[in-house]
Amino acid sequence: MCNLMKTVWTVPPGAENNINTEAVIAIMSIGGGYSNLREMFSAMDLSTMSRSTYSNEHAKVCAAWKISALKSMEEAAAEEKRLTIERGDVDIEGVLYFAVVADGSWAKRSYKTNYSSLSGMIRLNAYKAVANPTYTCQVTDDPILYCFEIDREMETCSDMDKEFKVEYEQLGTEVRDFTVVLLS
Repeated sequence: MCNLMKTVWTVPPGAENNINTEAVIAIMSIGGGYSNLREMFSAMDLSTMSRSTYSNEHAKVCAAWKISALKSMEEAAAEEKRLTIERGDVDIEGVLYFAVVADGSWAKRSYKTNYSSLSGMIRLNAYKAVANPTYTCQVTDDPILYCFEIDREMETCSDMDKEFKVEYEQLGTEVRDFTVVLLS
């Protein structure tokens, strides 16, 4: 009609576009691994890369993310230093004072495995939300049964996710206490 033709690229022409790398980035971004990638591809009736290809791509992605993370941390540290000096939070000897905030998660560690606690932290936060008494009363007609079920799940999670065992046990105690309130 208007004789206009455009080309749209998701990756700039000439840039490397490796579908295996893209697939590994995507599955890692949602906290998955090789098994999750295979399952997803199987559901779409697509063949998937071999485990060794995945491992090679995973190593490349991790290396690139590490470089990016280090650069980002260096930039953040420089900005924090600048702001701290601007605020005058410096002692006589030139030592900078600023607050450090952490979420309590040991995000990455490796004992001959590739472990990420972020998925465990996400699950814990989700259980904190669904175990909330207000939420419980709004989502079910039988809050007592719901509390028993959530408490059982907390017990399972505390056995599975040793890093957050104490938090799951505390959450289970809070759910049981709320169940007692409901029964009284």
